[in-house]
Amino acid sequence: SNRLQRLHPDMDVRTAVNGEEGLGMMKCESFDIVITDVVMPVMSGPQMVAGLRRWEAESTARRTPVVGMSANTSVQDVQAFLEQGMDGYMDKPVPSSAQELCTLLLTAIEK
Repeated sequence: SNRLQRLHPDMDVRTAVNGEEGLGMMKCESFDIVITDVVMPVMSGPQMVAGLRRWEAESTARRTPVVGMSANTSVQDVQAFLEQGMDGYMDKPVPSSAQELCTLLLTAIEK
């Protein structure tokens, strides 16, 4: 989160310690985009996204773009993340270029 804030100081960044906490946050407030680690304690990123997509379908909430982040970069892994409801994917660490990060996030938001 610190790296994101350094890339764009006006960005409002919220963090959760695990997927369950993140899902709870997304049910309580609206986010323009969510960046989630794929591997997290308590509830993984894909499990969190599945819960979010179920909740969005059952409520009047708009669909929140979600970008997964992982060190697993195989084509199969990325395809699995997208099939599990994520809108985009980025390798760890967070891109060091603000332009690269913005391009990735805008691509996910526009889907």
